[in-house]
Amino acid sequence: MKITMDHLYALTFFGGVYGALGYHWYRKRFGRRPQIAASPVLLWLTKDEPFTVRDLLNGGVAIFGRTGSGKTSSSGKALGRAIVGLPGSGGLILAAKPEDRAMWEGVFKAAGRESDLLIFSPDHPLRLNFINAEMRAGGQTMNIVRCITTIGETLRSADKKGGEDGDFWESQQARLIHNAVEILKLAYGKVTAPDLLRFISGMAAATDVVKSEKWQAGFHYQSLLLAEKNAKTEIEKHDLTLALEAWVNEYPALNDRTRSSITAGVFNTLHVFNQGIVRELVSTTTNVSPEDMFRGKWVLVDMAPSRYGDAGLFIAAG
Repeated sequence: MKITMDHLYALTFFGGVYGALGYHWYRKRFGRRPQIAASPVLLWLTKDEPFTVRDLLNGGVAIFGRTGSGKTSSSGKALGRAIVGLPGSGGLILAAKPEDRAMWEGVFKAAGRESDLLIFSPDHPLRLNFINAEMRAGGQTMNIVRCITTIGETLRSADKKGGEDGDFWESQQARLIHNAVEILKLAYGKVTAPDLLRFISGMAAATDVVKSEKWQAGFHYQSLLLAEKNAKTEIEKHDLTLALEAWVNEYPALNDRTRSSITAGVFNTLHVFNQGIVRELVSTTTNVSPEDMFRGKWVLVDMAPSRYGDAGLFIAAG
């Protein structure tokens, strides 16, 4: 096998520090970086250094600087103009400051793509039911749980985990949500934030409560019965058995302090899902979805945390 300069460049390019040294050696010898294949140029970093679509997709861009240094209004805006100017491009924009919206509207107007900018905010009609979107994407219980818990992490981002026990309580909270989602999905064929809150709030607080006629007439127990009736496949029946064991035997037998420690974080997350502008935007209907971004649309989430606080962080995470 004959070793060519292209082989040597490939070896050095993928070799970390050696790659950096190899790049400069190759460029000094041959004058420019070899092009693996043609890729549209978004912008030029220097007069002979293009930044291509491949460069963007291979690793993205990180821009650092202190507050007011122009990360968004200068570097970010230039990059944004280049990407928006690419025909058929689509994506997600999270506004960090209230003035970001006006800047992006100008970028899309200059590119002749005003109709491709979809603004997601309280003063616009677009809505996306997060949990329902996960249901439509396949309805796997674990994916729905991950959606809820990941979004909920934004509410605890500034808090300490509480030492060694933090991971334990978080895993128990995720398991509680999992058992609730499994029941509601089987019972009603859908999962909503209001139903999750209603179901978990109605759990039996003691073993003797399970035998109470009043409790059995409530939403929680009736959901258990309906889920049991609707379970058809072996997988559904197996998962239902595990969930029923948790709701009928395990959780009612826990002492109040342990049970409240598990439910506290869950209730905190579901409360945000069910109140104010968050409920209106992400727990009602759906008329925009991630699929729109693959059709050449850009979704601008105009919920700057500096204006909307935790609600803005919550929705941006979603």
